[in-house]
Amino acid sequence: MNTCIKNGARSSKPGLLGVLLICLASEEASPALQAKDIRVPSGFIATIQQGVDVAKPGDTVIVLPGTYSGVYVGPDKSGLKILAAGAPGAVRIVAGSATGFLILGADNVRIQGFDISGVTDGITASAPRVSIVGNRIGNVGHAITLASWFVPCVDAEVSGNAIYGTVTGAIEVGGVRAHVHDNVMPDTTVVTGAGISLRPPSSECEVDHNILN
Repeated sequence: MNTCIKNGARSSKPGLLGVLLICLASEEASPALQAKDIRVPSGFIATIQQGVDVAKPGDTVIVLPGTYSGVYVGPDKSGLKILAAGAPGAVRIVAGSATGFLILGADNVRIQGFDISGVTDGITASAPRVSIVGNRIGNVGHAITLASWFVPCVDAEVSGNAIYGTVTGAIEVGGVRAHVHDNVMPDTTVVTGAGISLRPPSSECEVDHNILN
């Protein structure tokens, strides 16, 4: 039986208000209920991958200006946001990994503001409700790929990205209800394959307001 002490006397009933305060304190202290920001680099975290590894679902990984290697986001990282800080192009993902960002199975992940170059592929996602927003991707194989070979890619957003340099393909969509809009390629971009391609099992996709060669 829970007890509390008031004015030196012991009571077995803390009262309704006391119970309410105890419950609220427990909820506030529960890390599962609190999303947090994780900065890269900080403390023992030197890479984006280390930041992602310690993140809980719903956390935000904020990456400070610098040069980094690629990142894997697994199924246990739903709701994760990975955001580049600083001026456009200040946070770079470069050679040293097969893919700049590989997202498999994690629901509602957001990748925003990165400059990705020199890797095999830019951003590849086989996951529901992924958002790929405001990135610069160039001199890669496929810049952005939405796939459904791990889990179905549904309700994705690909917007405000710039594709530059030489790429095999700009945006390849193999998902359901993807919205691909306001992406651009400078005139100097060389695409050896397709600009935007819709591949099976893509359906119900919206593709609008893109400026691609």
